[in-house]
Amino acid sequence: TIPALDNANIVNDLVNRSKTDAIVRILPIGSITIGQKGANLSPMNELAEAGVIGFSDDGNPVSDSNIMKQALTYSVDLDLPVINHAEDKKIVGKGLMNEGIVSNRLGLFGADSSAETVMIARDLILAENEWINQDLLMIKSELKKEFNLNNNFSSSLEETKCFVTDCENLIASDGSILISSNQINEKKLNEFPDNLIILSDTMKLKNTISEGLSEIKSKSKYIPTNITTIKNFNVIKGDKDFLSYGTSSKNLYLILLEKGFE
Repeated sequence: TIPALDNANIVNDLVNRSKTDAIVRILPIGSITIGQKGANLSPMNELAEAGVIGFSDDGNPVSDSNIMKQALTYSVDLDLPVINHAEDKKIVGKGLMNEGIVSNRLGLFGADSSAETVMIARDLILAENEWINQDLLMIKSELKKEFNLNNNFSSSLEETKCFVTDCENLIASDGSILISSNQINEKKLNEFPDNLIILSDTMKLKNTISEGLSEIKSKSKYIPTNITTIKNFNVIKGDKDFLSYGTSSKNLYLILLEKGFE
């Protein structure tokens, strides 16, 4: 809609004109941010009073996690839905269609499916928790470049609520997640927040821990230390598995991106 439905006056004018000029029933959707620019939250209470049935910047993703968190909070209070355009534009780049066999055959720039997956996962996590960027701990700077994340994450353990990292491998036989000093340095898992977000992809799926350990050894110039597993997600009394040393019960989110097997 031009102009964006980001204030009550515009919504009231649209509703009033539709009653006299329109031949169909118009149900307005207010914009999440002013001008649909993603920088400042629209006055959602005023828009709701003016008659919008939901909120969306459709066509433009809300990239700022803190703004989306605020929008989701207001939407609950107002009992109105948020309709997000789930797309990370940094990942999409010049992509014109989904990346795959068809895009290659047509010679078109493809957009990796993670552009949508990452954004949807973020919104689901925000909807379940009241976190902002500063509540998230990320100590591996390479992840920010790999997943095109902003620099507003905390790098200190102090007062953070969730630890974001990748993993070495995902073990199919027992559902465990293999990590090492590449992810947690020389710390124990129980030193980290109770919530974990693991970023991974299907290429890291291995049948057994032995396969996972073998790959770590083969692909690393320097074999990492502090290799351990996250598994069971509950403390099991008497567990003798040396790879579970330092493990404590965690609330875990696994964001699994799809990649083709070689």
